[in-house]
Amino acid sequence: MKTFKWCLLLIALSSYGLLSGVTVNSEDSGKNEKSKWRQCLPKTNPGQRWAHALSYDEARGRTVLFGGAADGGPLEQPTKFLNDTWEWDGKDWVDKALQTKPPARCGHALVYDSKRKKIILFGGCHNENGYYNDTWEYDGAGWTEKLTENKPMARCWQTLAYDSARERVVLFGGVGSQDNKTLIDSLDDTWEYDGENWKQLSPRTSPPGRRHHAMTYDLSRKVIVMFGGLRNPNLLQDTWEWDGKDWTLKKCEVKPPVREAGGLVYDSHRKKSILFGGVGPGLSLFNDTWEYDGSNWMQYSGQDRPSARDLMGLTYDSHRCKVVLFGGYALGASSPRLNDTWEYGIDK
Repeated sequence: MKTFKWCLLLIALSSYGLLSGVTVNSEDSGKNEKSKWRQCLPKTNPGQRWAHALSYDEARGRTVLFGGAADGGPLEQPTKFLNDTWEWDGKDWVDKALQTKPPARCGHALVYDSKRKKIILFGGCHNENGYYNDTWEYDGAGWTEKLTENKPMARCWQTLAYDSARERVVLFGGVGSQDNKTLIDSLDDTWEYDGENWKQLSPRTSPPGRRHHAMTYDLSRKVIVMFGGLRNPNLLQDTWEWDGKDWTLKKCEVKPPVREAGGLVYDSHRKKSILFGGVGPGLSLFNDTWEYDGSNWMQYSGQDRPSARDLMGLTYDSHRCKVVLFGGYALGASSPRLNDTWEYGIDK
């Protein structure tokens, strides 16, 4: 599996802008006095990790975390991959200690299917096992693998979002392989999952292929929003929307700087998509927060915020009206693999 290891490191090098000459302007372009970041201090936490995934279980009122890498980094091949499941209730983290669970991995994606009341996991990678294209479902009691007739190519660094109007999980992009030897970078395919099977879609318009992008579902406007990512060697800052039939490029006058590996979630209380962090050209990490209302982006100007990072977990707790962030990677820090918990929202 040496070929796969080399490919993963190559992905990391290009991901961190070492193959890109894009410049960035990080000045504030707007203010938001309504929401703010607050660090949480739980008694227990899932431990340092990066390239994990979070999703919020609306039926049970819990944020769910799965997997990631506990050592290494984007520029250093990890060897300790995780397959633990944790839940956050707004006060503390609980290790579910499940017997049946997906294999260890990083670079996977999670999303909550509100119709079927299950969290869906797809894809990811491991330095020995290669790329995954398995689908798993979590109901709060345990994980069950779904053996579908059709499924996307094995991949990692893809995104998932749940279209609740059409009751479909939507997948876009990533980097993958048909045989775990030949790397196929910056995929541009769109798939949907209905709880039983995967189906590849054929929109007339499609965003350029990419990985490490961010995606979420805008509940009020009934569209999926996608931002940025990496189309090797170029970092991106474009905003796209998916309406269930086609992709549309949004022409925003104000937008976040180019980046990849940030997080994007939808705040259903304030009806805005929230973007945090990521990495830009020349290894520049971000800790900025941006909000998108369907027309334009606006930057949050508060001073209290998480440290700069990428490859963190981000989700939205709709019961408590809070964005939840855990962990990530801070290149250059004395302890680059993070284990902090933060929330962003209106204090009540």
